[in-house]
Amino acid sequence: MNRSVWWYLLFPGLAMSLGWGLRGQFGHPMGAAIAGALVVLAICLLLEREDLSYGLMAAFGAVGAGFGGQETYGQTVGLVSQAPWNLPLGYLGLAIKGGLWGLLGGAAIGIAFRRQRFLWRDIVIGAALMIAGTWLGWKLVNEPKRVYFSIDRAEAWAGFILGGLLLAGYASWRGSTRMPWRFAGWGALGAGAGFPLGAWLMTLGMQSPFTGRWYDWWKLMECTLGLLFGLGLGYCSWRYRNSVPDGRGSEAGSGWRSLLLGVLVVSAAIAVYYTRGVHPRFPFTFLGAGLLVAAFASEQLAWHIGVTMVYGATAVNVAVYWLGEQKIFDPTVVWLLVIATTLPIAWWVARRARNDRRSVRTAFLTLVWTTTLLSHLKMLVNARVLLGSAFVVEVIFTVMAVALTWMALKARAPQTPDSGPRDSARSRCE
Repeated sequence: MNRSVWWYLLFPGLAMSLGWGLRGQFGHPMGAAIAGALVVLAICLLLEREDLSYGLMAAFGAVGAGFGGQETYGQTVGLVSQAPWNLPLGYLGLAIKGGLWGLLGGAAIGIAFRRQRFLWRDIVIGAALMIAGTWLGWKLVNEPKRVYFSIDRAEAWAGFILGGLLLAGYASWRGSTRMPWRFAGWGALGAGAGFPLGAWLMTLGMQSPFTGRWYDWWKLMECTLGLLFGLGLGYCSWRYRNSVPDGRGSEAGSGWRSLLLGVLVVSAAIAVYYTRGVHPRFPFTFLGAGLLVAAFASEQLAWHIGVTMVYGATAVNVAVYWLGEQKIFDPTVVWLLVIATTLPIAWWVARRARNDRRSVRTAFLTLVWTTTLLSHLKMLVNARVLLGSAFVVEVIFTVMAVALTWMALKARAPQTPDSGPRDSARSRCE
């Protein structure tokens, strides 16, 4: 492809920077799913690969990013702004916790990138190994606090790392491909560097004269983490953009049956998510494992998980905030609004989503603008926010959404082949 490496850095980087900033507005795993879906859809727009299953890429990106979103990190960030002797421990903890986000998210994306290498049972076994590794690492290291990066909160970083390693390792072995390791490695490198860098910039900002009601340095930290996370994944996709194709991507079905099935699966997933699922420390690990299996089994379900679920969970978060913390609006009206705005997206997925570039662009722009507008609705409903840093953040989100829209429309199909790095013919038996 005749497209500069800068496209592969800036477009996914900005997409995940916005997504990670929005993640902070809506909560952890499902909030992180916004960033995962956006960065993968941006990569798909750049790659224009006929052998990719775009819906599966979106689903695995969303769910993969959600896994790491379960890890607590607020008190770890606090360590870097306390006494000097806490700085090494704080930055080490941030690098580890950022790295596990990249490891899990990248491994899932790498599997979706090589979808044709795997059977349904491979995803089931890989998901089961991830769950087992997460529990084992948590039980052996995190629960007894053998290495601890917080003050009084429960951690699970060792479990997520072991689970991610088992997922990437099994998939690479079973599919005879290094792609899960490649995306996991670059994702871990980017997010592992982005988190401590963002915390350092936050600390500098809070100690500068430019601190006060108009500056949200915490949000700068989040967006910096997302930016470098996206840069790592984008560079990996550029480096291996011409890897040997495995065949055509999967085509999605359509019709009322698809709409009904998608709505049922998405509704069940959101309900399980908000009831905290199976395990109190990492419930999304169990839910996400099931979503990976469901997405792999059906391309149409994959589109619903990567797009409909991401929007629906975000809308539910706003509804819960309105009815809980703010105690405004009538509950019936609020839930009717959630349903009335989610159903058109589910209808589009069921009737229009295909394994083509137009569907990817539509899905990308839909998630960019709907999640940004939901952030506006959530934050600006409070009159006090109109005169503070939260208002500035929402303006920045809008500017980023405009820039991403321009980039998505500008990322047109290349006219000439590129001569970038390639996998050799032996990549089928890597």
